[in-house]
Amino acid sequence: GATIAGAHGTISQGSHFHRVGFNGNNIGFRLKGGGTQSFEKCTFRENTLQGLYLDVNIGNSFKDCVLESNGGQGLYIDGPSKQSTFYSCYWEQNYFSISTEHNMHINSSICEGLEFIGCIYGSTTTTKVAEVIAGSVYFKGCTNAGSVTSPIFTISSKAVVNLDDSFHSSAVPARGVVSIDGLHVDKNKALEIISVGIVIITP
Repeated sequence: GATIAGAHGTISQGSHFHRVGFNGNNIGFRLKGGGTQSFEKCTFRENTLQGLYLDVNIGNSFKDCVLESNGGQGLYIDGPSKQSTFYSCYWEQNYFSISTEHNMHINSSICEGLEFIGCIYGSTTTTKVAEVIAGSVYFKGCTNAGSVTSPIFTISSKAVVNLDDSFHSSAVPARGVVSIDGLHVDKNKALEIISVGIVIITP
């Protein structure tokens, strides 16, 4: 139940944070080294810049965490990311709800096993879901909520995004690989992808 101000650095491996608030800081929490940390029911909210900034993301797990109302992205990954998972986390109103910005920024040229399982993106923000500059990212059973009727991803040519049973309606494209330049919008605007990379969609 503690609230921590201005936390950043290298933390001993195997640390566990439970119900900790990384709120009201410049950056909520920045991890510059170390790995196999676990965060459960933590909040990263109302920070001036990013809620959670990961220079290194190795073997970390985040469960039932809330990343909302930050001045920058809720999640910012800018470095190697391996075998890390976000379970049932919630993103809302990051980047001041600016429609051209994103709840998450992922730039990881060394990226294996980065997963988002059962996460929710909503409720009143118009901010896009994710900007993936580099890396391979897997979404399973993720949904949009509230007024987010058109989840939007921006995916670069160095990125691969796998959407498995996520952000879908009856209008999601058929199973397969979509590799596209420019803009893809399904007919009911249930999913919008701005991409020069690879998107794998499994309804």
